[in-house]
Amino acid sequence: MDISIRNFGTISQADVKIGGLTVIAGENDTGKSTVGKILFSLVKASARYEEDLKEDKEYKIVSLAEKIYFTIRRNVNLNDYPLLREQYHPRKFFDNIRIYQESAIYERKLSILDLFENKKISSQIYGYIDNVLDEIREVFNEDDDRKSIIAKAVKKAFYSEFRGEIFPKGRAYVKTCSVNIRDGQSELIHIDWDRDGVNKFDYFDDLGFDDATFVDTPSIIQFHSFTDMANTLFDVSNSRSGFTVPLHIKDLSTKIKESIYTYNLFDDFYHINHNLSNTYKGKLYYDKDSSEFLLDRGNYKINSSNVASGIKSLGIFDILVQSGHASHNSLLILDEPEINLHPKWQVEYARNIIELIKLGANIIVTTHSPYMLEALKGFCNKFYLEHNFYLAKRNEDSSELINITNRIEDAIHELSIPLFQLNEELYDDF
Repeated sequence: MDISIRNFGTISQADVKIGGLTVIAGENDTGKSTVGKILFSLVKASARYEEDLKEDKEYKIVSLAEKIYFTIRRNVNLNDYPLLREQYHPRKFFDNIRIYQESAIYERKLSILDLFENKKISSQIYGYIDNVLDEIREVFNEDDDRKSIIAKAVKKAFYSEFRGEIFPKGRAYVKTCSVNIRDGQSELIHIDWDRDGVNKFDYFDDLGFDDATFVDTPSIIQFHSFTDMANTLFDVSNSRSGFTVPLHIKDLSTKIKESIYTYNLFDDFYHINHNLSNTYKGKLYYDKDSSEFLLDRGNYKINSSNVASGIKSLGIFDILVQSGHASHNSLLILDEPEINLHPKWQVEYARNIIELIKLGANIIVTTHSPYMLEALKGFCNKFYLEHNFYLAKRNEDSSELINITNRIEDAIHELSIPLFQLNEELYDDF
């Protein structure tokens, strides 16, 4: 699969292959994370299609049912008609129509007719309610507009991740930006933006991933309780008020907490979990009773607040592997996984990434560590694994991704320049 990006945020141009291992190296603020966030947003939006469709239809029907309920309440004393109150309660009405469909609407049409014939409501009110019931029938029976629902989900996912900052800052001459994804000869998704928003959205087929996970900070272990209370801007029913977090933060928090219910029973991954556990000398897990993450070291357990960040980083990776979020039909995005890790542990992290690739996983890694870069490239070559390496290189006012699969020394040199400069500064007098 190939993703082509033009003038999106910091990136002026990027053409990246996804499949097996994809590594994007570079300095800070070069757009390394952008590719992963775009793919995460698109996979999430696509995977949420069915759920979004149901939520969208539910929202429309409940809104119409509320119109009927409040109209009746203003014209009929519902204290005298408890069954009427029950029948037209918006949420109960929706549940009823979901189960009984047309008969639920027909039953309510009869009850409204009865109110009219008994002179409890006027002909005008009767006509209004009858028309709204017809609207509810139309919404319930309307064909699923898959493209528009996915377009709406994509818009929300992008806003949740990028907060609307898709167009490059400081480049007024840029008039359009785009994302295009292909699988061989087949185009899957094409999106164009102008400064007023999306002006073209073509969705031809799914990306082929059931799910995506974006990992960028071990601090989620410490602050998971805050993310539980937070909203994202992705949910249809979200009120857009209160504390909000990016979609990938909420998603990761939910996954690592729910890992206690999704233990991977397949032996294929056991050796990876065993390797990781041996590296950080224990097992990180979520304890439901205390609502805390604990490090189990056999004879004793340590609260996550007293656990090193490097252990949390490896522990999150361990949990995701254990709970099946690094399988062949999902996309795992590891954003600068080397942070908080000693070079020795960076190599071990890379080694276990490679073990997942051997099992068919699809992983994107962004990094500014020469150790991580060298280890991933070396292991890929050693085991003849599918891989693509890129360098995010900054130009005057933007950055572009350059394919360095066959020459990673370019990236290693780029990442090592600060050390060379430091040596020159410290030893130029000798």
